[in-house]
Amino acid sequence: MWVYNSGYVGEAGKSVEAMSDLIGIHLATDDKPARRTMIMDLSGLQPFWVEDPSAVPLARYVETQQVAAARKQQSKWTSIYIGAAQGLSDELLNRIARDAGAYVAGPPGQQINLSGNFASLHALRSGDYVLRLPPGCRKVLEAATGRVLARNTKEFTFPVIAQQTYWFLFQ
Repeated sequence: MWVYNSGYVGEAGKSVEAMSDLIGIHLATDDKPARRTMIMDLSGLQPFWVEDPSAVPLARYVETQQVAAARKQQSKWTSIYIGAAQGLSDELLNRIARDAGAYVAGPPGQQINLSGNFASLHALRSGDYVLRLPPGCRKVLEAATGRVLARNTKEFTFPVIAQQTYWFLFQ
């Protein structure tokens, strides 16, 4: 995964061509600062965007509709490029992981930490949350008490309150 200007400056100086070769996706740039908003408002940064028709667009700039983030399958690897500095949001990372077929604990927006069969969720906003159990697990327990919260399931939906932390065990 590449973010913003990875590989742009090298021993031979600035080169968007060398950057494109490194990343495996053809890119373009203006050698001057400009305002481009992908997810965050980042003014005064030199813009980079994807100009590769064989890359799959993941995000566009609001101002120009140029491709701000893209994915491209190489012969033995997958390249993901994000043109905006600090543009790797939780929503984009969640989409990339789901597109790759990786296990994702749930939708973006909450802080989740997993270790083996233990999960800690710190709620950043209130509402119902759908927690996907790790592969092979079918039971959810409240970690502090051992109380069974759900059986024979792959997902567990529960209400969360912002700034509360929840601990679960999976079996």
